[in-house]
Amino acid sequence: MSVDVEALKILAQEKKLPLERLINAIENEVAAAYQTLADAKPHGRAVLNRQSGELVIYVPVLGPDGDRIDTVTDNPDGFSKLADKTARKVIKEKMREAKDLEVVTEFSGSVGDVSVVLCNKAEMLKLFM
Repeated sequence: MSVDVEALKILAQEKKLPLERLINAIENEVAAAYQTLADAKPHGRAVLNRQSGELVIYVPVLGPDGDRIDTVTDNPDGFSKLADKTARKVIKEKMREAKDLEVVTEFSGSVGDVSVVLCNKAEMLKLFM
């Protein structure tokens, strides 16, 4: 699975998001999605190559005493599609968070201000006790 790193950089700059935070969120969510696969190996972690945009799962090979002997890559069936879907979800989520923060920041300065509002339609509210 591959991510367009240049587009990610432009998006992060446009939305004023730290690029590293966005990449870490993608890696964490893809690793969590990988663990849901039936063929997933334990302790797999996702790494996004910052130059090529390739997203790879690295799995440690442990010896009999529990020490790490080697690290191998894993790409089970269906992982590429799952990783793509997960990366899109994370990017949309981070964009939404940035937009929400922008709105909160915009209106947090006017907390406590008095506003004049024009109401075009009103209906009677009847309370029965």
